[in-house]
Amino acid sequence: MGLSTYLTVRLGYLIHPLNHLRSHKSSVNLLRRRLLLTLLEETRGVEAPYDALCDRLRVDPETLRRLLGELLSEGLVELSGGVVKASMSGRLRLAVRAVEAGADIEEVSRALGWREFEEMAAYILEENGFDVLRHLRFRARGRRWEIDLLALRHPNILCVECKRWRRGLRGSALFEVAEGQRRRVEALSEVASGSLPIEGWRRIILLPIVLSLTPPPMRLVEGVPTVPILELPSFLSSFEGYLDELWHLTLKPGD
Repeated sequence: MGLSTYLTVRLGYLIHPLNHLRSHKSSVNLLRRRLLLTLLEETRGVEAPYDALCDRLRVDPETLRRLLGELLSEGLVELSGGVVKASMSGRLRLAVRAVEAGADIEEVSRALGWREFEEMAAYILEENGFDVLRHLRFRARGRRWEIDLLALRHPNILCVECKRWRRGLRGSALFEVAEGQRRRVEALSEVASGSLPIEGWRRIILLPIVLSLTPPPMRLVEGVPTVPILELPSFLSSFEGYLDELWHLTLKPGD
C-alpha cells in the first residue's frame, strides 16, 4: 500500500466518526426545536398531557424527560401530575429559545399569539411601576390613531408598538415601523391633555418604543429604540439616563 493510499484510508477512519457526531448533533438540535415549538403549541391556554407530548414528538417517556430536564431546571415549564404547563413568562422564554435554536420565526409567532405577546409586555411594564393603557384610540390630524400600549409613570409616557415580526424585519421595513411610531406620538402630543389621565402633570415626556420578540438588527432607528421583550426590564431601569439620545417630545400641559 502506497503512502497516499494509506493516508487516505486513515483519514477516512478519522472523518467517519466526525461525520457521525455532526449528524447526531444535528438530529438532537432538530428534536429540541420540535420540542420547543410543540410545547408552545400545546401549552397555549391549557396544560399539555405528558403522553400527548410523547406521541407528537414520537419519543418514549424517558427521552422526553431528558429533553425537558434543562427547561424544568430553568423554570420555563413545570411537570406535575402527568401534565406539562408553562406560565406566560415561561412561554415567552420558550419562544425566544426556539428562535435561538433555529426555529422559523413565523411558526413561533403563530404559536405564541399576538395578544399573549402584548399581555406579557403590559405585565413587565406594570411590574416596573407603570400604569398601562391598552389599545389607546384617539383622533388627531383628521384621522383615527391607535397605540398598542401606553405606559405612564410621571413624567414619562412610553408609547409601545408590539411587533412579533413573523418574517423578521429588516432594512426599509424597520425604518417604516419606527417612523410610523414617531407619527403616532406626534399626533398624540396634539391631543394629550384631552386623551390621557395626566391631571396635575406639569411635564410630560412622550417616548416611542418598538418592542420585538427577538433582537432586531438595529437597536436605535431614527432615534426610536427597538427593544427585545426579554430586555425590556433592563431598558425600563436605564432609559432615563440616556434620554437625550432617544427621539422624544416634551410637553407642558396648559402652556
